[in-house]
Amino acid sequence: LNNTEIWELRSTSGFGHPFHIHDVEFKILSVNGAAPTAEQSGWKDVVFVPRNQTVRFIARFDDYADAEHPFMYHCHISLHEDEGMMGQFVVTDNGSAVSELPNADFVVYPNPAADRVSVKFEGQAYYAKIVNAAGKVVMMLPRPQLANGIDVSMLSPGLYNFVLTEEGTKRILTRAFIVE
Repeated sequence: LNNTEIWELRSTSGFGHPFHIHDVEFKILSVNGAAPTAEQSGWKDVVFVPRNQTVRFIARFDDYADAEHPFMYHCHISLHEDEGMMGQFVVTDNGSAVSELPNADFVVYPNPAADRVSVKFEGQAYYAKIVNAAGKVVMMLPRPQLANGIDVSMLSPGLYNFVLTEEGTKRILTRAFIVE
């Protein structure tokens, strides 16, 4: 619950498949390693996975679904759906999500971002870093000047964490954001 994930779909058959996921919208990151076309931009709940190709997408799971009331994903070709190309998934609060503060004293926006992120922080920032989904620090920002925003245009599309250390208390705060 409240996690952002990157899914990778592969069509290993001689057929392409229109993949549909219930209750979740996603943004396509790549098709067979290439950037998505203009038609593939924007939020989706269906993506065509061409034969023998791979599609990667990123989605945030912010609605709860348990084993009694799971969400579904399936191929939109009726025959394929009827022959088992469907599945179910649950979205539970297992505590693995990025911790969010109960108030809005630290916000990274817009989310998703393209060229620049702005950071609203009520305190004084001592240090900040941007970490990619693999856990690698891709940007270090000692005593960042948050008022002007942060240029993220050089980052690849994907999920990142903005990790901020507060001056004085050295409290570490984290916010997830997506680069398109």
